[in-house]
Amino acid sequence: MSSSIDPTKPATGAATTQSVRDNFAAAKAEIETLQGTATTLSGRITTNEADINAAESSIAINASSISSTNAAVGTLSNRVTAIEATPPGTDTIYRATKAALDADLAHDPDTGAILTNDPTPAFNNPTIWRKVGASGTGSWAQSVDRLSPMQAGIDANTATLVPFTTNIKPTDTTTLPQGTFGTIFKDVGGLVAGGLDSNLDWWFFSKLHTQGGEQIGASTDPNVIFQVNDLNGNVALRISADGHSDFIPGSGGTTAAAPPALGADIVHIILRGQSLWQGAESIPAVSTPALGYGGLMFGGYGVRTWGIDSPLDPTLRPDAKFNLVPLAESDSSGVGETIASGLVAQLKDMIVGHYKTGSRSAGQQILCSFADQGGRLLDEIRKTPTVPDGLGAYYATAIDDVRRAFTAAQLLGKSYAVLLVDFGQGEANGNPQMVRGGPILPWATFWPQYRDQLLQFRTDMETDIKAITGQAGRIPLVSYLTEGPVTSHAQIMAGDAEPGLVQVVGPHYDTPTALNSHYGSPVVHGNEIHRAADGTRLIGCRHGKWIARQYLHGERIIPHRITGARYIGSNQILVDLQVPRPPVVIDTTWLPAQTAAMGFSIWSGVGETATLNVAVTKVEVAGPAQLKLTLAGALPASPHLHYARLATTDPIALPLLAYQDGLGAIFGYATKELVFAGLIKSTLQPLVNEGCFYANNTTAPRVMNRALIIRDVQEVAGQTKLIGQVNELGVGAAFLPGDIICPMRGDPYGNIRDSDNEYCPLTFSDSAYGTRAGQRYPMWNWLSTDLDVEIL
Repeated sequence: MSSSIDPTKPATGAATTQSVRDNFAAAKAEIETLQGTATTLSGRITTNEADINAAESSIAINASSISSTNAAVGTLSNRVTAIEATPPGTDTIYRATKAALDADLAHDPDTGAILTNDPTPAFNNPTIWRKVGASGTGSWAQSVDRLSPMQAGIDANTATLVPFTTNIKPTDTTTLPQGTFGTIFKDVGGLVAGGLDSNLDWWFFSKLHTQGGEQIGASTDPNVIFQVNDLNGNVALRISADGHSDFIPGSGGTTAAAPPALGADIVHIILRGQSLWQGAESIPAVSTPALGYGGLMFGGYGVRTWGIDSPLDPTLRPDAKFNLVPLAESDSSGVGETIASGLVAQLKDMIVGHYKTGSRSAGQQILCSFADQGGRLLDEIRKTPTVPDGLGAYYATAIDDVRRAFTAAQLLGKSYAVLLVDFGQGEANGNPQMVRGGPILPWATFWPQYRDQLLQFRTDMETDIKAITGQAGRIPLVSYLTEGPVTSHAQIMAGDAEPGLVQVVGPHYDTPTALNSHYGSPVVHGNEIHRAADGTRLIGCRHGKWIARQYLHGERIIPHRITGARYIGSNQILVDLQVPRPPVVIDTTWLPAQTAAMGFSIWSGVGETATLNVAVTKVEVAGPAQLKLTLAGALPASPHLHYARLATTDPIALPLLAYQDGLGAIFGYATKELVFAGLIKSTLQPLVNEGCFYANNTTAPRVMNRALIIRDVQEVAGQTKLIGQVNELGVGAAFLPGDIICPMRGDPYGNIRDSDNEYCPLTFSDSAYGTRAGQRYPMWNWLSTDLDVEIL
């Protein structure tokens, strides 16, 4: 600061007293100010000296720590040096890197090594390396790292842990209808979710969900007390109130305990359905006299029990007609072979063992009965029809058959139980409609309605049967797949909804149709919707095969079916399949190639409004349960895959040479011949082997499907003749030389089957058509008819 003392005062010679005082006053003030500043500075110096002293102390401490650390580092360095210098033969050595380890082979075999700092983390601790080979040679082998995968799993599970919600809280002791609970848990709405009772047993009153989403809890079925559902909502485990349990994995599942019915002296299989199970046009029957497999039927009725006496009140039927006699098929009023004989023969053959002909009629006896008639909708044969047909009490007849059989068994002193319901209905619903005279429904509306009606049909049958027999266990329904793709889709849906209780065997399009049947005078042939007697019996054998596998070996019945389809580029699709007996097979020997598509077709859109689109030009096996389809072009919008909707084969390569009257007769009828210049019978051999087939004219304006049924193929003088009965020429059909002819089977079909080689004791028996008489029935499972499979 600037001083206030005036150096010119006092003035020389004339100094005043005041001027001297003023300078002294200024000096005094400045001196006091300086003294205050000095005091402040002194305090600060004292503080700084204390800080300095503290810092010096800290430095001394750190210096001591550094000294200690240096000593420890020195010790560790000595240890590392010692480790690296470990001589051969010691248990474990440590190296920094794999390269350093590979450079050090001077160790005995089985010496262990651990790496600490290799750039590859998996090489380091806890991985252990083992010396292989003599000292100085060999190599280091890496052990399996078991800890890292465990840690990864722990980390993954930890990441998905869900904190315990505060909405579910334990409460005090509570008395519930189930007993006294020391602790119960309530949900956010105050409802009891579960708890621990006085015996420390855990209870839950709703469904439990696993981390993967599977459900554990009660069933909507009143007969089931516990069940576990998989991720798709299908039942995986089910326990009935009577103690019977089913374990039902997805494919080839097992059943934990077979129903007691299999152990009864008389086992009843109830046939329900329409004309196919009735044996319509399956004539002449081929299982007559009785085959000798211990099959039974009612003496006064045979297999078919409805319609002869009191069709509207089966309780009025005479008791005398319900004696039990050996099962044999018979022809009567347009009906013949049922599935019963084939089913019993296959089932019994698998029970006693193949080739044991001496014992196949001994032991259990299998009763079969059918209480319906052809052409009925499912609504008309169920317990309470919405629109009864007024002709018959079909459901009541089937249940009364059980009562009569139960009584007959008691009179014989034998035990009795119903094994299952074998179901063959669906064609009548194919329009599709649910009730006679009702509306034609969109597919998506029809499917769940038919499914639910079928599920209830099974439940009603089980309930009413067990009320008579008192038997334990469940009574499943085993179903075929109807020829119509719309109804068959709903039947598969029913099987998916209640696996183990509704079990679908598969299609029957590979079996000979009733076009090959022959009966009456003049001879009459059947319709392609029905089966020839060998076809019906073959269906029965396949059902018997699956029933035997289920109850003897615990294998759940599963159909050969499409499970998914996805586009993989280059106009190709991969089709995933559920194959009962892999591998999948493309068979063009048993059935003719259904064009290059082998039964597949690509449609745009869904349901009844979908349109046929790009052609399938090639089908290849891509794996044991997978096919690869090649398309002629790009996928359409909303692409969907269908199977077994068409019946045509490839056209005959040669043009028609002549259309003329035949020289001979077939079944007493005059004939017509389609003549081709060349020997082409070998290209038609699968059709010839099966029996008759259609010849279609594909040449405009004479295009006509089912123009003529071909019943014979002959090669004469370098020509091939396709010969049919004049009375089976299609109305308006005409052929001219040069026309292109396309053969067609009676059924829509495909060429995909599995490799099931189960032995069948029965053979084709009717030699009046085809070439297969004497050949053993094949037990293959053909791919199920399907539609609207979305291509992803």
